[in-house]
Amino acid sequence: MIAAGAVGCLALGVLGFWVRGVAWGVALLAATFLVRVQIDPDTASAWTPLVAAALLLIAELAYWSFELDGSDTAGGVQLGRRALEVGALAVAAGILCELALDASVLVPAGGFAVLGVGVVAAAAVLAIVLRLARRGFA
Repeated sequence: MIAAGAVGCLALGVLGFWVRGVAWGVALLAATFLVRVQIDPDTASAWTPLVAAALLLIAELAYWSFELDGSDTAGGVQLGRRALEVGALAVAAGILCELALDASVLVPAGGFAVLGVGVVAAAAVLAIVLRLARRGFA
C-alpha cells in the first residue's frame, strides 16, 4: 500500500503536476523498504546497502534538479563539484548501511533493546530523508 502511494507521488512529480511528489515518493519508498526489512529481517541482503544508496542518490538528484531549475549562473566547476558531492554522499550512505548490517550480526538476536534500537534507526533514516525533501522546498 505504501509502495503504491510512493509510485503515485513519483508519477505526479515526474509529470510535473506535483513536483514535491518526487521527494515524497522517495521518502515513501524508503519507508516501504524499512517496513519490509523490519517485518522479515531475512530480506536484508547484500543488495540492502545498494538500495539505500540508490534511494539517497535519487533524492539528492531530485533536489539538485530543483537547485538548477531556472539557474543560468551554474558554472562547469560548480556542477562538477556538486556531482562529486552527490556521488560521495550516496557512496557514504551505502558504506554506512553495510557497516550497520555487519554490526547487526554482533547484536543479540532479539529482545526489547534490539527492537528499540531498530525503531530509532528506522525513524532516524526517515527523518533524514524527509529533511532532504524539505530542504528543496524551504
